[in-house]
Amino acid sequence: MTYLSSLLFSLLGTIILLTPLRRFSVVLKLVDMPNARKVHAQGIPRIGGIAMVPAWLLGAIFWVPDSPFKTGLLGAVAILFVFCVLDDRYELHYAMKLLGQLVSSVIFVKFGEVSILALPFLPFDLLPVFVSELLTVIVIVAVINAMNLIDGLDGLAGGTAMIVFCVVAILAYQANDAGLVIVCISAIGSLIGFLRYNGHPAQIFMGDTGSQFLGLIAVSSSLYLTQKADLSLSPLFPLLLLSVPVVDTCLVFAKRLYLGHSPFRADKRHIHHRLLDLGLSHLQVVIVFYIFQLAIACGAFLLGHQHDALLLGYFLLVTAMLAYISSIQKQAVLRELVVRIRGYSRSSGAILSPGILRRFSFLSLNIAVAGVLLVFVAGVSIYSSIQSRDVALLCAVLFLVSAGNSLFLRHGKYYYLEKPINYIAATVVVFCAMKLPLDHPWVSRLLFLGLSSGFLLVLFLNPFTGSRYFRLTPTDLLLISAVPVVSTISILNEAPLYVGRHISELIMLFFMIEYLSESHFFRKSTLRHVQSLVFFTLSLGLFF
Repeated sequence: MTYLSSLLFSLLGTIILLTPLRRFSVVLKLVDMPNARKVHAQGIPRIGGIAMVPAWLLGAIFWVPDSPFKTGLLGAVAILFVFCVLDDRYELHYAMKLLGQLVSSVIFVKFGEVSILALPFLPFDLLPVFVSELLTVIVIVAVINAMNLIDGLDGLAGGTAMIVFCVVAILAYQANDAGLVIVCISAIGSLIGFLRYNGHPAQIFMGDTGSQFLGLIAVSSSLYLTQKADLSLSPLFPLLLLSVPVVDTCLVFAKRLYLGHSPFRADKRHIHHRLLDLGLSHLQVVIVFYIFQLAIACGAFLLGHQHDALLLGYFLLVTAMLAYISSIQKQAVLRELVVRIRGYSRSSGAILSPGILRRFSFLSLNIAVAGVLLVFVAGVSIYSSIQSRDVALLCAVLFLVSAGNSLFLRHGKYYYLEKPINYIAATVVVFCAMKLPLDHPWVSRLLFLGLSSGFLLVLFLNPFTGSRYFRLTPTDLLLISAVPVVSTISILNEAPLYVGRHISELIMLFFMIEYLSESHFFRKSTLRHVQSLVFFTLSLGLFF
């Protein structure tokens, strides 16, 4: 329940903070205006990071055990947050940005007691203390800047960081380091809450506050994992896991220096700019990056405990592939490939049948998804043996909020807390299902299969419905890809917790609830009545 609580608190904290920040972004002068090197055409609030950092603190500070790592990380995040908010507001000179990053990194190294103790292929085992700390500070600053520079397309930096956090969380769970797991899960929760508004075309940007925060958490958690939590992991693991932003930044800096320009001079030489030049759309570029990062992350996960030479060879292969994509001389070959793929996609999309078939598919899909959700909630409510008066009280309070929403705002099209309440309901249902695999294994399997069927129906039938309201974003695809992964990793699916199964259930519930709320097939009032009934049922079941 601790992991679910940290995820839920950070997710809801981000969603709740984004609305008022978005409303006052113009007054606060936190709007990202377009210019020659940016791909958006109108001003967009850059307040995502200002919401994500407090939400991450809310999810992490209460559950991460006290330790030097926690002290150093919280201090580093606080210092970096102040500098980045000032940067988003006043656009600081890069020297001031670098100062904030250096101070933050030094605090983490000194107070967190985390540093790079050894490097592969050296004749001695341990580095001198000063060299170790200096190298760690340089690495942290480099990754912070790399994550900041890769934040050039909607959802790109956030999705890349989420993959990193997932891998580190799984390995930390395997190493029995609950604190590091919570740090990563809280970051994932804040990202899920933010990325829903950052899919192309983005409604909100994360700004430097968000991208540098993600870079700091990614590199600090990766270093702590290899230097403290699991010493059997190769010290090259963080480099491989973060190779996409790191290699991209190195390539761009090398090109600028080769041309006689300052390495900090902004331009459009990043890999995502090159992919856009090839003819790929904004969404396609982000999806390509996600696939590439997923492949690298899987390789790092599988090779993390192998010999250093193997990881170094894999890293050099990744570097060569990124350099090939980034090279100007090879654009003609890739462009021809992209044109052929896009032509095939258009011809395949033309065979979808319009008219009656689409309307029938839309009707059938919505009824099927609603039925699957009701069966899952009903099955969990009937067979669950979990009792928790604290959670029952929470459900009772939310029942009153939801019932008041249904009675007094029944004609409204939108309610500020509606989406957070839906997420809480899904999380409580999964919490109630935690003992089912042990108490009623066949019931648990049937309910999981039924939920998976509804999930797959949305994935495969939604494109045929012609729905204009619900379209898959790269973030959706990223979360979808996590379902089969966490369901099959053995370390996550051992009794009595079955963490992987419950993570999959939570993602599928979020996804299907989001689909129903966006499809406009059911009236808002109907969904609110069902929401109230679910909370009433859960409160009774958990109390008695």
